[in-house]
Amino acid sequence: MPFLSHCPVHPTGELFPMATKLGVPILAALVILAAGTYMQAQISERWVKQDSTLLQKFDENLDNVPTVIGDWVGEDEELPQDEFQASNCKDYISRNFTNQKTGEVISMFLVCGTARNVTIHTPDWCYVGAGFKMESKPAPVTVECEGISPSPVFSTTTFLKTDDAGDTTQHVRILWSYSDSGVWEGPSYQKFHFRGRPALYKVYIISPVVDSNTNVSDSSAVLFAQMIMPILNQSLFGDAPAADIGSSTTDSSGDDLTGADVETEEQ
Repeated sequence: MPFLSHCPVHPTGELFPMATKLGVPILAALVILAAGTYMQAQISERWVKQDSTLLQKFDENLDNVPTVIGDWVGEDEELPQDEFQASNCKDYISRNFTNQKTGEVISMFLVCGTARNVTIHTPDWCYVGAGFKMESKPAPVTVECEGISPSPVFSTTTFLKTDDAGDTTQHVRILWSYSDSGVWEGPSYQKFHFRGRPALYKVYIISPVVDSNTNVSDSSAVLFAQMIMPILNQSLFGDAPAADIGSSTTDSSGDDLTGADVETEEQ
């Protein structure tokens, strides 16, 4: 067999020893490539059959969120149409709530869409891109709310924006969380955690930072979250009109909105 007589036979008698040695890393590389392709497809929802009916229901339920909640009166703010369309999300509420007794203003941004599109943009990217300085790494905060179990978990941190002279122009704390079932979560790797879900909500609660020494558990954003999260759950996932819940909230100071506790990593 002339061909075999010229083959590089190893002293052990192994035929094509170099091919064998090269085959192992090549095979390993192919396995890694295949696994990476699979994970990317999961995150990008390339192979996921979209449930447009569920997403349409999520969109419709945004209309259930009340504008008036006790002493808090909301005013909707329109985003630039091209800006929102670029997000590929389904619909949103951008609402500034003003307390009619104290004058305090808390902003809420609530958006729905597929998990792929909802999880792309987070404050630690968007606000930094808009010229804010993120003052600390986002950390989890658990806000115990009446009637919600398990308690909502948010990611939170503060953002600072200054002008050319170094003077503060905006200083805010943001809480953000996700849900498709009434269980609100704020995972670090949201794209992977929610991969493939056909419909998902994301909520931002944004409050001004008046005192930098205020603990996150005492911040206006957390106190507002304690009040509004049960209402959001009723509006987005429940059957009863949310306005009935909102009308029963009478204290505007935030001290007695709930009897809830907060578990957090202080920032």
